[in-house]
Amino acid sequence: MSYSLDAILATLTAAFGPFLRASALFYAAPVFSARALPTPVRVLLAAALALLVAPYLPPVRALDPFSAAGLVLAIQEVLLGAMMGFAIALAFSVLSQAGENVALGMGLGFASINDPNNGLSVPIISQFYAIVGTLVFLALGGHGLVIEALQASLMRLPVGFDGLDPMSYGRLVAWGAEMYGYAVLLALPAVATLLLINLAFGVITRTAPQLNLFAIGFPIMVLAGLGVIILTLPALLDDFTEVLAAAFDLIDEILTP
Repeated sequence: MSYSLDAILATLTAAFGPFLRASALFYAAPVFSARALPTPVRVLLAAALALLVAPYLPPVRALDPFSAAGLVLAIQEVLLGAMMGFAIALAFSVLSQAGENVALGMGLGFASINDPNNGLSVPIISQFYAIVGTLVFLALGGHGLVIEALQASLMRLPVGFDGLDPMSYGRLVAWGAEMYGYAVLLALPAVATLLLINLAFGVITRTAPQLNLFAIGFPIMVLAGLGVIILTLPALLDDFTEVLAAAFDLIDEILTP
């Protein structure tokens, strides 16, 4: 089986746009953007997907990538892929924010650990929630849904599309604002329970000032917090699954021509 040079160049030209979109998506989407996954692996995965889907996409007119039109096309593809990945990343930020709220209530706000996903220091409870959320994401086949979303975007908004609906940018901004509300709701049961325990300690301190609150209060708050986390974890994961579903619904809205 032989391939002509023109056929190879045509395939590479058709795969240029999908490669840029996939690269931006994998750079922004959780799991794919983890620092544990080397950048060359992400690039090779994006290139492989682009070459696989290129023959099935509508024909693309040849553009010089160094021309103004080619630059606009590249920026457009990168922007769309980054928006899709950022929508899912915002869903994961709910767990980080909820864990931070719970950690502050437990008195573990100072106990930070490095998050391999973004390279920042986050409370250890946030990291625990992030790990569990990542496992749920993988168990639900979220990594496959990301690739399916990429394929759907190439079919519904092929390379060289006329541009996104301006309302799509507003939806993404509004989605980021909603994440703060979701984070508060996810952490509310644990935070409310820990607040009641703190109020009880305040009453005990007023009635028995000789008790050393720091000696007995901190261990009790940590143990109570761990118990509350265990009890509320199933409900939290169910709510997180709904947030993930809403994130993919948002991507579907963004891809609506």
